[in-house]
This record gives sequence, structure tokens and C-alpha cells, in this order.
Amino acid sequence: MSGGAKRRVWTRGRERELHAIGATAEALSAPDSQANLIHSVHDWLDGSISTEKLKESFFALLDQKPTKIVLEAAFYWLRRLQEANPGFEDVFAAYCESRHALVRLYAANTLPSISNDEAKRQFRAFLNDRSKRVRGEIIQAAQMRRWRVAVTCLQDYLSSGSCGGDSDKVACAIELIEKGFRLDTQSPERVWWYSGDGPGGSGAVSSSLIADVPVSLLTHINEIEERYWKKNQAYPMRPEGYAYDLNLLRNWKPPDRA
Repeated sequence: MSGGAKRRVWTRGRERELHAIGATAEALSAPDSQANLIHSVHDWLDGSISTEKLKESFFALLDQKPTKIVLEAAFYWLRRLQEANPGFEDVFAAYCESRHALVRLYAANTLPSISNDEAKRQFRAFLNDRSKRVRGEIIQAAQMRRWRVAVTCLQDYLSSGSCGGDSDKVACAIELIEKGFRLDTQSPERVWWYSGDGPGGSGAVSSSLIADVPVSLLTHINEIEERYWKKNQAYPMRPEGYAYDLNLLRNWKPPDRA
């Protein structure tokens, strides 16, 4: 099946994408290069190759030991394809199960959500990965994106007794996700809290003195977000610039969701 021209995948165009990576004649001939992926994606968008042929370009990387730069390119394009087009789940699943730890590491970082059973299965698999780096990456991803739906998986992992040296990281992630903040166990006068631009402050976590960021304020915000979550199954966006001006949070009320 070609028909790729009808699919809406944002791209700067073949030549500009190639120029952006500084593609040379040597790069164009390399079978596992970024340039090869760019050509395959644009050939598919032009309708000159089938979806299966495009997938082969991604699967071919798993037969080798791809470098970081090639993996960054692969997941960049795979993420764009998945966002606009159903049918690439098997490619992502293959990357999740790669024999190469570096591939699984990038897959853990790229897992878009865990809103369905297959994604939850992949999430649990990453938690139990034989690579410590992969386990740490998926715990970090859940924490930084404030994945509320990940809490049950993390709690199961913690109670299983199999998390070993990851137990502190898991406990920290659970508390941050559920409460939006966590008292520093090493320095009781400090608090860790979500201070990013994503929903519920996801995207960044800051450490601040309690005198500067009162626990009472963070508790108040968490209560607001919990009520919002129960109603909408999602966290609200916090006001822009609140991380630098806490008065914005003190008087904030999330908008009604349409």
C-alpha cells in the first residue's frame, strides 16, 4: 500500500532534511545512515514505496548495532509517523524488544504514553529490563512527564521486591507524580516540585528551599489538580511563568475543559 501522499507528516522537505544533517555522498551510500531514513520517509510520502517497504528501513537498523546519531534519527521519524498514522506500532514494538540495550534505552525515552494495554506491557518490560540504564530511563520518563497512569505499574514494581537498587528512584517518582512534590530526604528544609511547562508542571523538577516554595502552597495546588484529574483524567496546564512568580500559582484556577 503506497498512498503515502495523503498522510500528514510534517517535514521540511527531502533536500532540507538532508541538508540539516550535512549529508555527503558517503552518507548517502551508507545503508544505516540518517540519509537513508530520510529518503525512505520521503519516498513513502511521495507514494513511490509501500508502507511495508518503509518499515523495512527501520527494521534493517535492528540487524546491526546502530549508533546514537542514527537512533536519534530513527526515533525522530518514527515518532512523527506514529503521531499521524496508525500502523507503525509493530516497528516501535520491535525497537522496544531489540537485543541492543542502546536501542531499548531510546525506546524507553520515546514511549509516548501508556494509555493502552500494549504500552503498559512495554512500560512494565522496561521496568524489568536487564539494563540498569533502561530501567532508570523509563522511571525518569514517567516522573518527568508526570504519568499518573504509571503509578500502579510503579507500585507493583516496588512491592514485587525485584527493583533492588531502583527502589529509591521508584518511590520518589510515585510520590512526585501523585503529590506534585516531595520533601528532600537528605535535606529536610528543601522540597522537590514540578516546575515545567507541561500539564501538572511536568517537564521539569526543581529543588527549592521550603521557605521559598511553601509545602502548603504545593499541597493546595495538588488538591486542585486532583479534583481536575478525577473529572478529566488529565492534568491541567499551569499558568505560564509560574515557576518564576509563585503568586501566579497562589491565585490560579484551572480553566474548565471543553
